Amino acid sequence: MSSLTFKIYSRLIVPIFKRSFFLMLIYKRFFSLSSIKARFIRTEFIKREATSLIKTLNLLDYHGTFLINKNSFYLYSEGIFLNTKYSNRYIKSTDNHINEGYRISKFLRQEGVKLNNILDIGAYAGELSLFFSKNFPNANVIALEPSSKNFDLLKSNLDFNKEILGEEKFNKLTILKFAISDRSGRIDITSDFGGENTIILDSANKQIKKYKLASKETVDVLTIENIMEIQKVNYFDFIKIDIEGAEPLLTASLIKIKPKSILLEFSNKNEIYEYKEMFHQLINHGYKAILKTNDKTIFNKNNIDKFDYLLDKIYEEIFWGTLASGEDIWFIKSE
Repeated sequence: MSSLTFKIYSRLIVPIFKRSFFLMLIYKRFFSLSSIKARFIRTEFIKREATSLIKTLNLLDYHGTFLINKNSFYLYSEGIFLNTKYSNRYIKSTDNHINEGYRISKFLRQEGVKLNNILDIGAYAGELSLFFSKNFPNANVIALEPSSKNFDLLKSNLDFNKEILGEEKFNKLTILKFAISDRSGRIDITSDFGGENTIILDSANKQIKKYKLASKETVDVLTIENIMEIQKVNYFDFIKIDIEGAEPLLTASLIKIKPKSILLEFSNKNEIYEYKEMFHQLINHGYKAILKTNDKTIFNKNNIDKFDYLLDKIYEEIFWGTLASGEDIWFIKSE
């Protein structure tokens, strides 16, 4: 490239074509963007797009950190990477601590729960399992996810974090493809709803009309006791349960194994009375019930009548299985 040609290219061609993706496509029709001659326009275009993204994040006051490669768009939060391809939740967040593991672990510390054995039932993409495995290296973490699509995402996130952060950071994390219920065998689960997939497919499910046309798959199902036997675990310090309406099916198992702490998702894919019966049994078997909303404790007693009243109010706010105001329902085993 002559001196004159270089000046024309660098001062005219590059500034014009780097301005938009469409212009770069036009450029690519006639010239190779991977050639050494295109290194300047490549560099300027990438820098321009990156600068534009930074400005956007600042405009939105977004606190997350991203890693972007040719195929994926990862959020980096609390020490782990999560693929944003199948979930917008991480991008929607305006919190300084986007990964829910941060506030969950903070609460567990406040309650004096030491984490040695953790069970994540309904792990989805692995947000909590990866967080606890990375940030609590002495803890054994078992993540259960029955949906084939979700399990592939979970495994993909685990493999990516191992590659970037080191395999040894996650050598105490076990991921298993099982549904959890009150029996073992085989069971149907929806397959098109991402983190909202459910095994509650009978007439008690308020969302049953939406599921009649939904794709389903048949998966292996075990009890919590089966998992403990397979993994040779005698107890759990913390169990998170997010199985879209099937939580009450685990009541007998939870009472039997007596985990030190339980975090439950509360879904309208099952009836309110099913949850109340579950919660009453846990309270009657020595658990302290705690309702939290946006990190503020709104109930921390064993007054069942008041607890039921608050549950009714929360249930009214649920939309498509999601708690509108971010409530957590905790059960802490009394000493």
